[in-house]
Amino acid sequence: MIITITTTTFEEQQRVMAFMESIVSTDAKIIREALQMSAQSITTETMPLMKIAEDYCKLFKIDLAEIRGSRKSREINEQRQLLMYIMKKFGYTATAIGKFLNKRNHATVLHGIKTIQGLMDVKPSYQEHVSTIFKALLVK
Repeated sequence: MIITITTTTFEEQQRVMAFMESIVSTDAKIIREALQMSAQSITTETMPLMKIAEDYCKLFKIDLAEIRGSRKSREINEQRQLLMYIMKKFGYTATAIGKFLNKRNHATVLHGIKTIQGLMDVKPSYQEHVSTIFKALLVK
C-alpha cells in the first residue's frame, strides 16, 4: 500500500510519519500477538495423553499397561496403533506419543498412524468406527 503525504512543513511531515509508524507498529504488535496465540493453540493439547489413553482403554476394556507394554500380539498392536492415530488427531507429535507409549521410536508411531490411515482408506466402515471412537473420547 502506498500513501502520499501532502504537508506544507517539515514538522507536519514528521508528525504524519510518526503517526504512520505508530499505526504500523501497533498493527505489527497485534499481528505478532495473534500469531503467538494461534501457535499456542496449535501446540497446546486439548487433552493430556494419560486421559486420552485411560478413556480409550475404558472404552475398549483394555488394560493400559498392555497398551503401553511391549507385547506384540495382533490384537494389542492394532489397539495401540489406533490409540496412536487418535493421539495424533488430538495434536500430539509422534515423538510425544512414542515417549508416552513406553519409549517407542517416533518412526514406530508414524508407521502405526499410517497403518490406520491405510485401513480407513480401504474400509469406509473402519473410518466411521474411528470417527465414532474419536467423538466418544471428545465427549468424556
